[in-house]
Amino acid sequence: KSRTADTRRVFRLYGTAGQELWKDDGVDLPERGEPVIFSADGQTLLLARRAAEDWSVEARTWMGVIVAGVSPFPRLISMALTPNGRFALARWGVLDKSDTHTFFDIKAKKRQDVPAATLMLGLARIGDDGVVRSGSKVVLSFDTALSSAPAAAR
Repeated sequence: KSRTADTRRVFRLYGTAGQELWKDDGVDLPERGEPVIFSADGQTLLLARRAAEDWSVEARTWMGVIVAGVSPFPRLISMALTPNGRFALARWGVLDKSDTHTFFDIKAKKRQDVPAATLMLGLARIGDDGVVRSGSKVVLSFDTALSSAPAAAR
């Protein structure tokens, strides 16, 4: 019989003075890519988390406050965050089935799942504008006008 050794990982985020701001012991490596991705301004980060056999992807503020999350995934392949920190992608799969791309608008808390089999070469990307493209084809678009407009004064 074979047994894998237990591993213990802890993600810690430190402030500018070197003090620990927060930590998470569920952060783990997806099959491809990094376990943590920061937006260009450092205000938003995306974490790959594993608890038992399920994976999740969480968007958090730099202070560790969870602002959005998608789960559960049996297998997390990769994830991506747009430079503005507004949109994210989690590519996940189930053994012997086509992978799925889950796109989500962190601010509006909207989610769209797209099977990889419908995408050019099974790949897609999302931009700061909320538009998902596969090759040159637009696959879907999040409505940023409604979710980013300031609230009307009453």
